[in-house]
Amino acid sequence: AGDILAVAQADGGAAYATAINSVAYGYSGGLDASLTNSGLLSAVADADFAYAITIFNFATGHYGNAYLTNAEDGQIYAVANGDYTTATGVINQATRYGSAVTSNAGNIHATANGNSGGASFGVSNYSQGYVATFDNSGSISATSTAAGIAMATGVENESALYNASSYNSGDISAIADSGVGLAGAWGVVNNSANISSFTNEVDGDIDVVATSQDGYALAVGAYAIGVT
Repeated sequence: AGDILAVAQADGGAAYATAINSVAYGYSGGLDASLTNSGLLSAVADADFAYAITIFNFATGHYGNAYLTNAEDGQIYAVANGDYTTATGVINQATRYGSAVTSNAGNIHATANGNSGGASFGVSNYSQGYVATFDNSGSISATSTAAGIAMATGVENESALYNASSYNSGDISAIADSGVGLAGAWGVVNNSANISSFTNEVDGDIDVVATSQDGYALAVGAYAIGVT
């Protein structure tokens, strides 16, 4: 397994850093986007507007599926520093009736350090028209600090038109710390237009902390919503 480090810096502007961008195209019978990591992947962005997305795996074709696996030895880090910052460890998306499946047995950590605002996401798994499935047996964390608004989400799993299922037997944490603004932290968010299912196994741990020195704070361990 190899290592990838992506660093983007800008003085007074915007910076975007990503270690892997994987996109599968195609219209009818679109190709699948499949990615497996067992190495060390890091994305670091430093700017007034800083965006760090370590892995972006995207299936755009009709019925194209998106599969992402972070193996037990896999290490994924996203760090964004600046005024307005966003750090995301993994984005896995199937946008046209394909399934989105993300599995983590390693470590995924996203950290956003902002002045006006900071937002961090450990994993975002999204299917537009079919099943969204997420499984974690490793460690995932999202940490945001800001003088203004701080938002942190450990895992977001969503199917816009069908079922969404999340399973956790590992460790998930979301920490948001704000100076004078809103602090919001969500461990797992599982949304679907049909059946929404979330299972936290007996050895699964979800830790969520939101703090604000002079504002409002909201902490949610797990949130699941479905139409049926």
